[in-house]
Amino acid sequence: MKHTNKAGPIAVPPRSAPRPPGQAPPARPMKASEGIIWWKPGGASLWIAIGMHALLLIVAMLCVRSIRETPEARVDFVARGKGDDDGGGGGRTYSIVKQKQTAVFSKASAPRVAALDVKSNVVLPLPEDGAGITHLPAVGFSSLSGGLGGSGHGGGKGAGVGNGFGPGIGNGGGLALPTARFFDLEVKAKRIAYVIDFSKSMKGKRQQLMRTELVKSIGQLDPTQDYQLIFFAGPVWLGGSVVRMADDQKSAVVIDNQGTEHRWTSINIGNWEMSGRRQQAPWLRAGAENIRQSIETVRKTELEFGTYWKPAIELALGMQPAPEVIYFMTDGIVSKKVYETIDELSRTARRRSTVINTISMMEPDAADAMRALAKQSGGAFTQISADGTSVVSNFKN
Repeated sequence: MKHTNKAGPIAVPPRSAPRPPGQAPPARPMKASEGIIWWKPGGASLWIAIGMHALLLIVAMLCVRSIRETPEARVDFVARGKGDDDGGGGGRTYSIVKQKQTAVFSKASAPRVAALDVKSNVVLPLPEDGAGITHLPAVGFSSLSGGLGGSGHGGGKGAGVGNGFGPGIGNGGGLALPTARFFDLEVKAKRIAYVIDFSKSMKGKRQQLMRTELVKSIGQLDPTQDYQLIFFAGPVWLGGSVVRMADDQKSAVVIDNQGTEHRWTSINIGNWEMSGRRQQAPWLRAGAENIRQSIETVRKTELEFGTYWKPAIELALGMQPAPEVIYFMTDGIVSKKVYETIDELSRTARRRSTVINTISMMEPDAADAMRALAKQSGGAFTQISADGTSVVSNFKN
């Protein structure tokens, strides 16, 4: 059927035949651009992401290849056998790979050290965490007792390996004590007190022999020893002090190295006592300067009036720490109460672990008392004859 209008006839498409019930509509023809997925909306973003991941993978591979392992240091040497000569040839070259050795440190907290069944107010502190403690191999007791000496061994192609920890540990007697000698009487001691008679009865040959032997004994002291010089007549004084005797010889003033005055008075025949501040006797170390001054003191000290030796020995026994040995020398004739004095001094000496070695200077009447004092204190007695010879008697408790 044709329709007309003023412009002309209009073509009307024919109607399609009616579709039977249940039949699907015919498929629409696909355009050319619709068959490729990347042209769909969102397809370009997917490929951009894939490209970025590929680029990162390539960069990572380049970084890995750029890391070079540090080559091992090698030391080449030529080992020669019995058939090799110095002219070269025949030697084989070997390489030793130098390896790094890393000390292993423990950062774990060390355990608290404790002693069982011991009461104590002391608590050992815990070490700080992270303190470097190198792990050492265990050392057996048999290795220690065996001497731990180093040894080496090796074949023709290998370097010897040493092991050990030095000298072995054994039982010994410890450090030996230094010695001292006075009038041929030798002792082993760290602290020595010389109690020497400087009374006027020592004049002549007696004082000459006394000064000579005392200078020799002091000069032979070891630098590790301590000593002191205690002189007596009526008063008692330390070597180097100033003694001012009264004109009537019944009193005296002793001025020590610190300027302190100590007054002495004769209370009866043969007995003196001190009034005022008690005198102290410090130890002198046997260094070169002290030895020099002491030798000069022995040579220049004058003899004084009186002979009373009990306070002199008491001064020596009161030193801190106590002397190990006292050399006591006198020519004094003892009083009737001398043995009471000897008993008292001997008890003090034993209590302080001090040995008193007595020397009777050319006076036979003093020999018995001096021998008794030495015997009771565990010391030795020396008798000096008029001709200067000496006889030593040793005693044991």
